[in-house]
Amino acid sequence: MRRRRSAIASILAVACLTVTGCLDVRTAYREPLATAPANETVTLTGREGVYIQEINGAKVESGYVINPTERGNTVKIGAGRSVVTVSVTGSDGYRGQWRVNLDFEGGHDYVIAPEGRNSPNILVTDKKTGKQVVIN
Repeated sequence: MRRRRSAIASILAVACLTVTGCLDVRTAYREPLATAPANETVTLTGREGVYIQEINGAKVESGYVINPTERGNTVKIGAGRSVVTVSVTGSDGYRGQWRVNLDFEGGHDYVIAPEGRNSPNILVTDKKTGKQVVIN
């Protein structure tokens, strides 16, 4: 009887944490294999307080670790359209979260950073071509 109560209590606790948002049920993001051809992968780098937290709904663990030296994180993804969720922190604290839905070209590196000190937008820059996209 005691084991049954304990099991029921455990199930209820997990259900409660899931419903209230205390338990993160997203899958963990896995980068493409290191053996993937360079023209099939993309490198995304958050800078100046931009942290990449999700790729297509999967949680990027490094996006939740504040790095005072780099002030961002780097993630490899597959080429093509992806939905990337980023959060921005500044010296004044948390500034917001953005969802970037773009086609990323294989073999390219992209930097995601605030557009400017007083701008509410973020800027995605293709380092190879110099092309920039403003996300608001």
